[in-house]
Amino acid sequence: MKPKQRSFYEEMDQSHSAQKEKTLSFWKLGLFFLALIVVCEVILFLLGRGIRSKPDTEFAVRGAANLGSNLVSQNEAGGEVQTVISQGALCSKLVERSKKEVSCSIDQDGIMISGKISPLLPQNTTAYVKPKVVAGKVKFDVEKVTVGSFAVARFVAYPLSSALSLSLGGNLQGVGEITKIDLEPAVMVIVSKTQ
Repeated sequence: MKPKQRSFYEEMDQSHSAQKEKTLSFWKLGLFFLALIVVCEVILFLLGRGIRSKPDTEFAVRGAANLGSNLVSQNEAGGEVQTVISQGALCSKLVERSKKEVSCSIDQDGIMISGKISPLLPQNTTAYVKPKVVAGKVKFDVEKVTVGSFAVARFVAYPLSSALSLSLGGNLQGVGEITKIDLEPAVMVIVSKTQ
C-alpha cells in the first residue's frame, strides 16, 4: 500500500510543478502590462494627432468680413438661363449664421466647408458637399466629413445641406426648372430652362 501512496504524492508533485510552469510570474505579468500601456499610449497619441490636424486647403471665404465676391449673375442664351453664383454669395448665409469661424470653398470636386459646423464637432471639422439636380431643384449631398484626418459619420453634417439650400434659395428667385449644375473654381454655374 505504501508504494501506491508514494506514487500518488509523486504524481501530485509532478502535476503541481507542470501547472506552475504554465502560470505567469509577477515579472512576466508586469512586463505584459507595461507593454500594453506603451502600445495604448502610442495609439492614443496618433489618434489625437490625427484629430488635431487641420485641412491643407486655404479657403477664399473665411469669416463674415471676407465676403467681397458676392457675385450673382444671369445670362440667357438659346432657351437656357445660366446663373453664376460665387462662393461668397453661396456661403455668406452659412458664415453669418455660424457663431464660430467657418470657411467655405468651391472647386470642381464640390463644396468644402471647414470649421465649427455642428455643436457636436470640434473646430477642425471639414465637410465635403456635392450639389446635384433632383426634380428640377438643387439638392446638396454630404459626401464626406472629417475631423482632422479621421472620417466621421456623415449624418453629423446634414444640417449643412439645408443651410446651403436656404442660402441658395435667395439667389435663385425667378429661375425655372434647373437642368444642370457645373462647379468651377470659386463659382457654381446653374443652368435652367427659361420660364
